[in-house]
Amino acid sequence: MWHELYWILFFENKLLTNNVKKVKVSDTEIEVMHTNNDKSIWEYQQLYLDTYTDVELTDALINITPGPVEVRDYFAVKRGMVHNEEKITTKENFVNEVIFFLSRRIDGNKNKKDAVAISYVEIENLHDFDYSDTMVRFKLEKIMNENLGLDRKVKIRHVKREVVPQRDFSVKGENVKKLSGANKENLYERYKSEYTR
Repeated sequence: MWHELYWILFFENKLLTNNVKKVKVSDTEIEVMHTNNDKSIWEYQQLYLDTYTDVELTDALINITPGPVEVRDYFAVKRGMVHNEEKITTKENFVNEVIFFLSRRIDGNKNKKDAVAISYVEIENLHDFDYSDTMVRFKLEKIMNENLGLDRKVKIRHVKREVVPQRDFSVKGENVKKLSGANKENLYERYKSEYTR
């Protein structure tokens, strides 16, 4: 699907050929700053917005619903990899859920698991040490030691952190519409018929 959409955009002269560094959206146009410091301006009659991540929008176009963001901390489990649990849920926002998955670090692995800890953190606390990956590691070790029934204490190493932006937003104005999940399912057909006019 991606290749077909790419060529449709290419032949309609609607493809951004240079890598995009920054996107700024106003009521009637999109200003794109490319990595080579070129700037291009694209006019639109209707803009369908799936996310506002990495896009600068005027307050007149979007209302972001305040609330915590989802933070995913991935861990390589060094000791305590073999157990039957798939998920542990807590009642707290900080390390709200731990999901265990088969480790991809070991070829032919059938039973050794790594972990991802999912937390919900207010944006202003993202750079606070109390919500850092170090504190997640301490809490995750405690949760695993208490719930997995292992003979020895677990040993884990932090691999990476992903911050999922707050996706709950609404748009204002006639020219901008939010692209809902249901709409995304039919995006290809709608793009061919409606968006390339």
